[in-house]
Amino acid sequence: MEFHIAHLYYDILNLYGEHGNLNALKRQLETQGIEPVIHFLSIDDEIDISKFDLIYIGAGTEENEKFVLSHLMKYKNDILSAIDNGTFFLITGSALNFFGKKWIQKDDTELECLGAFGFEVKEEPMRMIDECYFTCDFLKTPVIGFQNQCTVMKNNDATMFTVKRGIGMYPNSQREGVHKNHFYGTYLIGPVLVRNPELLQYLAMEMIRTKYPDVVFQPFDLELDLKAHDHYIDRYFSKLKIEEE
Repeated sequence: MEFHIAHLYYDILNLYGEHGNLNALKRQLETQGIEPVIHFLSIDDEIDISKFDLIYIGAGTEENEKFVLSHLMKYKNDILSAIDNGTFFLITGSALNFFGKKWIQKDDTELECLGAFGFEVKEEPMRMIDECYFTCDFLKTPVIGFQNQCTVMKNNDATMFTVKRGIGMYPNSQREGVHKNHFYGTYLIGPVLVRNPELLQYLAMEMIRTKYPDVVFQPFDLELDLKAHDHYIDRYFSKLKIEEE
């Protein structure tokens, strides 16, 4: 049993060690008897979206992201079809900008984006940086991470997280991220799956169930990951007196 993963623009959109997300996912898939085949693809490659079970894109500099956007637009129709047909997408950092309708730059000029969702993004004059604490409907434990962005989102009707601490949608919304079908996107940067073992397990199980529904799951190897997650919350976020709804 194989699972084909495309790590798109691995060389220029890997600003915060995003490759760690696929390393973590690879380990958990192997635990369940699935062979992950990771395809590293970038600007000089032709990309056949239909060949992959998961598309992953991580964060990069604004300059690199705009360079990538022009290349990614060649595959607009294929990407829209893949999202509608249930291909898995994991999008982190401001790579999420690619999937809205338009990207409004600081000088108010607009870049056309993929249009997979109805949101727009706008560049702000200052960066927004924060340690984050989110909750969502499909996880029991909170999601933690880090944001460092200069764009904000508005008109998003497919949010994923509730913000307890961090940056939400524009203006000052308490919602963040994008979730539709098997598309999961968040402005959180770096190895999000490493820091959030329940999210990692959830994603791995959803991917496996979708392609191999008869698989009998083995115990996931997440004991140390869960301890690190809980310790960080106890040490850092407990001081913020965050109250669950």
